Order: sequence, then C-alpha cells, then structure tokens
Amino acid sequence: MPILPISTERLLLRGETAARIVIEHEGADIGEVEVRREKGATQAEINFSIVPSAQRRKFAGEAVGATVDALFANTGVNRVAAMVDDKNTPAMAVIEPLGFRFEGIIRQAARVDDHWVDRAQFAVVREDRAAWLSRSRTPPERIEFVELVHETVRAYANLTTHRFQEEFVAPMAASFRHALLPEAVNGTRAVPWFRGIEADGVPVGFLMIATATDAFPYPYVWRLLIDRLHQRRGIGKRVMATVINDMRAQGHSRLDLSWGEGPGSPAAFYRSLGFVPTGNMIDDEIEAVLNL
Repeated sequence: MPILPISTERLLLRGETAARIVIEHEGADIGEVEVRREKGATQAEINFSIVPSAQRRKFAGEAVGATVDALFANTGVNRVAAMVDDKNTPAMAVIEPLGFRFEGIIRQAARVDDHWVDRAQFAVVREDRAAWLSRSRTPPERIEFVELVHETVRAYANLTTHRFQEEFVAPMAASFRHALLPEAVNGTRAVPWFRGIEADGVPVGFLMIATATDAFPYPYVWRLLIDRLHQRRGIGKRVMATVINDMRAQGHSRLDLSWGEGPGSPAAFYRSLGFVPTGNMIDDEIEAVLNL
C-alpha cells in the first residue's frame, strides 16, 4: 500500500498555495502528487507522476483519491481539477475511475518541444466524488432491453464512457447518428437493431447490432456501451450472454464484432467470451468471430 508521509489533514490549511505529497512503497519513493490552490479559492489543481516500474499497480489512483478526499474533508475546496495531455490515456485511466469527469479540450494549452499541444480538462466536485463512492457495485437482479422512443431516449443519450475508452467505444451521439444514417459497404447499407440497456429499472447502457442480411450474412455487434457509473457490475457480460443465446435461437451460426488495441480496449473482455480474431481488419479494428 502507498504511504502518504505528508499528512493530508494539514493540506493547504495554513495558507499554503502548493503541497507535494510523496508516494512511498516498501521504503522507496515511487512518485508524487502535487496540489495547487490560490489562497481562499474553492478550487484546487492536482498533478501526479509515478515511476514506470510502479505504473499499472493502482498506486497513483490510491494516492490521488486519498488526496482528493482529504481536500474535500479538511479544506474549503469544492472542486479539484486535473489537466493531462489529450493523448495520455494512462493518466486518464488513473483519474477517471476516481470520479473525475472530462470537461473539454483546452487548445494549445502548453508548449512542448517547440510546438503547442492540447490538454484535456477533467474535474471532480464534492457531489461527484460522493456519488462515485456510493454508486452501486453489485450485479443487478434484472437486465432488460428497452426500445428507444421519444419518451425514453433522453436518459440513454446522456450515457457516457470514460474519456480514455472513447477510442474504442463511440459516444452516444455517434451511435445515434450511425443508427439513423447507417453507412454503406459495397453499395449496401447495414440494417441496425438497437436497444437501451436497463438494469433494475435504471438506464445503464446501449446495444446496437447490424442484423444479418443477404449482403451481410452474419450479425455484427456494432455498439456496446456501459455507462461509466455502472461498469464492473457484470452488466456487459450478461448482455452479451443474452445476445449470444438470442442469435443461436434465431438460427445464426456465427456472431461478428471488432475491437481496437490499446489502453482501455475491450479485447480481453470479448476474448473471455470466446471471440477469436480472424486475421482481417474492419476500419483499422481487429475482426473477431464467435462460432455459435
């Protein structure tokens, strides 16, 4: 477990505008969390770094989370912001699972190696952190597919993944656009079937399948999005089990999908369900199939 040797109880309480928290593990310094706050301000800014050998071991997330909680509990801070390089998905994967929300891109926010780079702005407010810590983490009792109509669509339109996952899971706006205006392949347009995913009466996800046609002989899982607040509850696995069983019942012999590679990729999830890469690519993604 990381050790925070600088007491977070006194963090920025005595008029300090900056504090540095060293992250230690087994007697070695493995990183740090830096906090900045203008005197009297209700917002603080946070940065962190961790040595390569300690990355992907949850040390940074634990240290940043503890710092955020201390700021909310012991100071007048109501909002903690973090700015990272828009291509730095590992950093996003540290802060987003703590309740930080993506707020937008700050264009040309920093100069690096004689050129300007964009930064992604994230923040968590006191209510966000409380909601994140109190979110349900247990598997739902009931999962249902809901037809999307005018009266129900708004709640599903507001579903979001983490920012670092958007490279692999399209935002809802893109999914709705593709459902309304499906692309054509070799002159033939896909036929989308889509539903909202409801867990114990709460909208939690979105599913879209390109149905089998003469031009596309196998059904294709086009979209599967589980909202950031409801991930890691086993919902995606249960949705896919239902889809697989339904495809078998309809007499299909194969189910197709594709994935991209990189941090945040769903590749391991789909492989665990039995999907196997074919060696072909679909729009720069790896095609995979499950024989039914």
